[in-house]
Order: sequence, then structure tokens, then C-alpha cells
Amino acid sequence: MLRIATAALFLMWTVLPASSGTTVFRTQELGTTNQREAIIHIPDTALASKTPLPVLFVLHDQGETPAEIKYASHLLQAADRNGVIVVFPSGHTRAKAKGYYWSVPPFLESEEEPTPVEDDAFLKEILDRLDIQKVLDRDNVFIAGFAAGGSMAYQLGCLFPREYAGVISVAGTMTTQACAEGPSTSLLHLHGFDDTVMPYLGGKSASAASTSQPDIIWPDVMSGIRDWKSRQNCRVAKESAPNEDTLCTESRCSGDTLARTCLSFSSRHEWMGAKTYNEWKHRKGTETETSSLNATREIWDFIRRLTASKEPPSQASSDT
Repeated sequence: MLRIATAALFLMWTVLPASSGTTVFRTQELGTTNQREAIIHIPDTALASKTPLPVLFVLHDQGETPAEIKYASHLLQAADRNGVIVVFPSGHTRAKAKGYYWSVPPFLESEEEPTPVEDDAFLKEILDRLDIQKVLDRDNVFIAGFAAGGSMAYQLGCLFPREYAGVISVAGTMTTQACAEGPSTSLLHLHGFDDTVMPYLGGKSASAASTSQPDIIWPDVMSGIRDWKSRQNCRVAKESAPNEDTLCTESRCSGDTLARTCLSFSSRHEWMGAKTYNEWKHRKGTETETSSLNATREIWDFIRRLTASKEPPSQASSDT
């Protein structure tokens, strides 16, 4: 079924708040029963000063919810301090399935599912609402995701490069083959070498037997990163080792963008530096860090470096 994907696809149930803080924004896709939601946090000073701020979208994994990735990422704790609007949007629903899903390969179940264009239309609707309140810096919109959400962030940055200043993937991998022509987009990719769900070296997922698509063979993570960097005309990468467990590479690319990747040798399929995946999913465990690589800190440093008018801050920043 062909559908035209524009902001008109969505019937607004609620509008963004007239004050700062955190709210839930709900929509229903016209002509369907598909409902979407987004948790949106606007820093306290934004509306009073009418200062345009960067926006960070954070995408959940398949079958999860915005609330779960909000809890796992710990990104809201420093949103006000960093002066960034943070949005946790949902994917689409599936019949007889819990949680929300993204239209990203290899997770497509039928031709009836919303397309990536429709996913992009939902995010644009949120941006338009922020624009009305004069708090949006459209030149600094970032999109991040965990696992399949990271693959979706890659896909949206690949298909709509003019809309995003940076793509951030945590424990995801690039599965989109064809990209649109457009300006360069910065990249931050964080991965665990011991990830058995989206293996760093590629191959079958250890959890394949429990999924609806047990025959998925994942590409190796670096092949997608190399492809991205090739399209962005990135220069030779410089290596650094922030600690004995982590190796990072960084390249300057066309359009004054950058591509940064960090591999944690002890990390598994998790949001590095906070709780492990199972701990935050089931609300168990302690707040102790699980990795010497802190994904939340890396994301804030990445955004600051790309939005700062002066010299980029030190990588030793302690903000999380």
C-alpha cells in the first residue's frame, strides 16, 4: 500500500508544552490505528530566553519504548547543563507485539509497515512544533540510537543527510545500502567487542533463535563505518586509547565534519558505562558502571565539539 508521507499523516493528540520540562507528545497516523509517542525534554532556560537550541533524538531498540531508552541512556541528567533539547520518539506498533518498531532492514516484516520516509515525517512533525516555539536550532539536529535504534539512526542520516548534523550509534550497525546525495554528516559509533547480539565482527546473533528472523547474518560493524567514511571523504584516522580497555579512531571529513569510533574490548550489547542491557531492561542491578567507555559522556562531548563556537572541549570532560 503506497502512502504519501508528510506531516499531514499525523493527527496531533497533544501539543508541546508552553513551559520547559519533560512532556509526552502523542500522535495517531491518519487512516490507521498506528499510534506514536515521544518523550520531549526542553531545558529550563529555553522558552524564557527564546534561544535556539540543538536537538538530540534518541531511538530505542526494536520492541522497546521511549521510556526504556530514556532510563537506560541517562541523557536527561545533563540535558539542561548542555543546553540541548532531548527527544525520545517511538517507532510504530505491530499487531500482537509489544513495544515499538523501526522500519529498518533486516527487521521489515511486511510491505504494509510504515516506511523510513514516514518515520522521518514523525520526527519532522516534532521539529516543526519546536520551531513554532522558537527554541529549535535546525542546523544542529542530532540522531542517536541503541542497537536497532542505532541502525535506524544510520538509515535516517543516510537517506536524509540535509536534516541531521550528526548520527550516533550505540551497539548498532549500518544495514542501509543506498544513501541519498547531500552534505556530509558527522558520525559517532560506539561498540563492544564482546557484543553477541549485533556482533562487531559480523555473523549470526546469539539471540537469533529467540527472534522472528533467526537467519539474519549481520555485516561486520567496520564495513558500514568504512562505507560511511568513504562517502564523507574522511582523511586517515588518528588512533587514541582513552584507557586500556578502549580504542578510538577519529577522522576529519568533508564539510568540517568528523567520524569518531570507539571500541570497548570488554563491553557486550549494552549502553556502555551505565547499566548492562538486561539490568536496565528489567529494572535490576546497581548504578555501577559496566564499562570504562561511557556512551553518555561520549555523546555529550561529541555534540559539544560540533556545536561549540570556540575550541572543542577536552575529551576528559566529566559530564554525563
